[in-house]
Amino acid sequence: MNETLESLAGQYPDLEKFRRGVQQRVGEGYFEKGAEILVNRTPGRLDLMGGNDDYTGGLVFETTIREATLVAVQPRPDQTVRFFNPAVKALGWSDRIEFSLADLMDHGGVKPLEAVRAWINADPTRSWCAHVLGNLYFLIRQFPEKIKHGFSLYLESAVPLGKGVSSSAALEVAPMKVIAAMYGILVEGVELASWTQWVEIALTQSACGIMDQLTVVMGDEGYFVPMLCQPCQPQPLVKLPENLRLWGKTPVYAIRWPVLSMNPLARQPLWDIVSFVIWKNLNPGWMRAAPCPAGWTPNGTVTSQTFHLPGFAGTMKTVFRKTSPARISPGSIPFILILSPPSAPK
Repeated sequence: MNETLESLAGQYPDLEKFRRGVQQRVGEGYFEKGAEILVNRTPGRLDLMGGNDDYTGGLVFETTIREATLVAVQPRPDQTVRFFNPAVKALGWSDRIEFSLADLMDHGGVKPLEAVRAWINADPTRSWCAHVLGNLYFLIRQFPEKIKHGFSLYLESAVPLGKGVSSSAALEVAPMKVIAAMYGILVEGVELASWTQWVEIALTQSACGIMDQLTVVMGDEGYFVPMLCQPCQPQPLVKLPENLRLWGKTPVYAIRWPVLSMNPLARQPLWDIVSFVIWKNLNPGWMRAAPCPAGWTPNGTVTSQTFHLPGFAGTMKTVFRKTSPARISPGSIPFILILSPPSAPK
């Protein structure tokens, strides 16, 4: 395990920190010393174009981010299943979840989905584990002959929660890949994305297209993932030009409508917000500004936010319409900044 992780640490620096965490779990006795531990790393996702078009089968253009979810799994000789996610304790959630495979079975078969959801929801502090437990539940349903023993799972994640970068997809894909491998089940590509999409819909009852899961499965550093979402048809990866850099930036404010209309005939916008992103290259010094879309007015409430990135400086301004009936609340949808490096021409 150490040699494999060390060989990848240069490409993914967060693996070194995770390796130390796994070693600590071995020292504590959570993992058995000398026994095989399987590891998976799955990044978060950033939407460049398309967004919610995945619900209607449209074309989307996505990329992965640096932050990732890392999972380590070790098989156990008994029926016990253990999850350990130390970071969630700071959020008031249970960082350790333990149960038996028998708790998911009923009269020789797998329990109804409603019963499993009820067990998860009976304690709000363990709601996060639905994404992980759902993977196991799916595998038991599909491969009952292979799921004969429990396992211990350790998880670390740097993917920001509730920021629109698919922390839930990473939390589903990373465990699914490594748990399936532990049981001798090979899954990848569109199939892996569709399995974990089912988990999010069935276990968390969240409306979910396949865009998030497929991006974190198929994406690669410095590339975009174009895909048609219904039916799921990923296209060849598109490389980001060498003279461009991409960052996701969380806004100071977002506007949320008190009531969201899902009626397509209503033509009511879900977000009454315009972002003006102004960026300036420090050398040779040039500036561009996003134009104000038709129908919007720049004389509303303005907030500014200065960002500092290697070789760049600039200000992000968010302009709200005066006529908006919405409430202003802390933002959760990231703006995307595409910046040219210092060598870019004027």
